[in-house]
Amino acid sequence: MNFQEVKDIIIGEKWSGPKSGNEYRSLSKQIDNIIDRFKDEDLPLQWLPLDIMTEMEVAQFVSVVLDRNGSRELFNNLKYKGLKRGLDDFAVSNINEEEQKWMHEEFPTLGNTKVREVLPEIRFRIRIDYLEKNANFKQCIAYVINYSDAIWSELERENGLAKMIGLKVHNPDYLEAYADFVDGCISEILIFEILLNDRFNDKKQVLDFIWKHINSITDDAIIEYADKRKRVIKQLRDEKGIFIEGIEQFSEFFVSYLKRKSLYEEMDIMYKALQKEMKDCPELFVLTPIESDDMSAYSDEEIKEYVLLGNNASSFKQKIDETYQLLDLAYESGNKWVSKHSMRDVRVAFRETFISKCPYNKRQAMRIARSILNNEESNTEEHLLFYDLKMMRGYFCEWGIVEWYGYYIKIVQKVQEQLLLAYNTVDDYVAYRAVNRILYDFCDIIYYIEEGLKK
Repeated sequence: MNFQEVKDIIIGEKWSGPKSGNEYRSLSKQIDNIIDRFKDEDLPLQWLPLDIMTEMEVAQFVSVVLDRNGSRELFNNLKYKGLKRGLDDFAVSNINEEEQKWMHEEFPTLGNTKVREVLPEIRFRIRIDYLEKNANFKQCIAYVINYSDAIWSELERENGLAKMIGLKVHNPDYLEAYADFVDGCISEILIFEILLNDRFNDKKQVLDFIWKHINSITDDAIIEYADKRKRVIKQLRDEKGIFIEGIEQFSEFFVSYLKRKSLYEEMDIMYKALQKEMKDCPELFVLTPIESDDMSAYSDEEIKEYVLLGNNASSFKQKIDETYQLLDLAYESGNKWVSKHSMRDVRVAFRETFISKCPYNKRQAMRIARSILNNEESNTEEHLLFYDLKMMRGYFCEWGIVEWYGYYIKIVQKVQEQLLLAYNTVDDYVAYRAVNRILYDFCDIIYYIEEGLKK
């Protein structure tokens, strides 16, 4: 990449007078500062496919960043580990908004709300109909693969239709929704088909087997997908002058990558905080098994006894009522597998909200929960994510698999690394294929795990 040429292009667009004076020197310095960021190993700008981009495309990207208010703050933000604001400022868009609006109105099936709404519902059906029933181990895995193949096919169909009528930009919602779906499915397969499955007595042996094989195949395959696609893009550009993908799509993928990367960074910080509390206060995470999950089988005193397990909680009546409200709200919001009529769900929600004192960003779960119930807007995205992860930890305790919580996180984070690799393809079709491959390879490990353990 000839960065001097990049600078000359930007100067030519933004400066028409003599190349002298304070204003010119200020502009020149700002451009140099941004270009220097591409060489900073602490920043992810090298993620951009510079080897296939033209100097004009890099100039467009630098120019857009230059025009944003506070470009220095943008780059400083990138160095922060965790959820970030303002990442959309790195997107380059030359699309006519009126034309885009007309196309979506003329072809409403291209709207991304359908994708966002349907995939969580499919995950719910997989969990309720197949995973939790645990009836036929291999059939469950086959159903997950079939669902994913169908989703992949539909995403490709809609994406192809969009391009046929002129919508050539990357739609981040499609890829985000599919990545969320695969991330969630793998997490639930790990829990319901491995950790809660009585057919596997030696959990460590099984988890070691999964860890060994998840590290051996998928990474190389996805890297090859990305490299092959970039080679094709470069060949089309160099030999035929065909520029199907451009800086708009590259920068959209960059923004999508940054958003998912920052989400996973934030989750890592939260996981460490939760594990630290488990190490510091182990007595809070060893629960007495319940006799029945049906809340109607217990008196008020028995409910208090089973929920508190010897821990103190002032204003118990108020807090248990708030717990019921939280579970009702969760159900109404789409978490169809939780209920205030389940002793297990009530105990998890109560203990993680009112017994555990682990804070995040100076806010404990009780404050987060009451802000939710009062419909306040004081909770940040980080607070809500932390609350969700606390609930998941609570179920590990309730299910009696808390000793495997750390190993579960280790495997899930490896899958998340693979999902991030899928964004390197900078192409919707290939990215969908890569995400589907991640789920397929994981399911393949699980499907043949019994045979593999015998070897």
